[in-house]
Amino acid sequence: MRRSKWPTLIPFLLFLILGATACSNQAFPAAAIAPESNALIDLESIEQLQKEFNENAGKPRLLMILAPL
Repeated sequence: MRRSKWPTLIPFLLFLILGATACSNQAFPAAAIAPESNALIDLESIEQLQKEFNENAGKPRLLMILAPL
């Protein structure tokens, strides 16, 4: 007796359609659409550091202290 492929094929196709629909409705993060300026700033004083740090409250900040060897 020959088995039909449809009982296996139909759920697989529905799974593919569901996956394609779910992936197509994903929105890009706002940062990926319009990235802000990521310029490095050479600081001249601690007051300048305090001013820049306080102006960017609520945003992710990265502070790197580099010293020549």
